[in-house]
Amino acid sequence: MALVAVAPATVDNALIVSRLRELLAVADLQCTTERQLRQMLEEELGVSLAEKKAFIREQAHPLNAAPITLSDALLLRHRRWRRC
Repeated sequence: MALVAVAPATVDNALIVSRLRELLAVADLQCTTERQLRQMLEEELGVSLAEKKAFIREQAHPLNAAPITLSDALLLRHRRWRRC
């Protein structure tokens, strides 16, 4: 699918954060890069997010993530031990 040349400002930041958190919940955090996450978002939304690179990096950082449950924390711990 070709990316539509839509200004990134027209893409709602809340939508980006929502989709990013969903991607992070299922991604292998030891193998997935910020670039790969941005590319997945671009494919889903159909727009280039190159200008939102810094925003996506900030949101993908673990300290910015929403609070997680104990079961989520244990799952993340398990993922850290898996090899890519």
